[in-house]
Amino acid sequence: MVNENFAPNDEQEQLLDVLKKGRDGGDPWGYATVSRFSEETGIRKQYVNRHLDGLLGAGWVTKDYHGLYRFVDDPREDAAESPTLAVDELRDAVTDARDACEDVNGDGVEDALDRMEDLLDAE
Repeated sequence: MVNENFAPNDEQEQLLDVLKKGRDGGDPWGYATVSRFSEETGIRKQYVNRHLDGLLGAGWVTKDYHGLYRFVDDPREDAAESPTLAVDELRDAVTDARDACEDVNGDGVEDALDRMEDLLDAE
């Protein structure tokens, strides 16, 4: 399980960057060794291990094989990508649609609007 409250330090951020390198370009990504971490960040190997311990404990990284680490998740990205429902704006749109519907007496549209309101109230 990923610890969403974990706050990586600067060195751990560098290690995460190494693991994420290549994912936007379609290149293989998500795996690294201590040597790769050290080469790409300039952090000495013993300190890489120390910083990896925090990421392992938080569940953001796993150790799949001896010396091979795999990226699991960065919950900060999940939060940034989650859509936020603008409930008040949606309610206003439903109200406007309902008003327009009453003018033309559209029973089917009104039923659909009722369902949308029910869904919003269920939140």
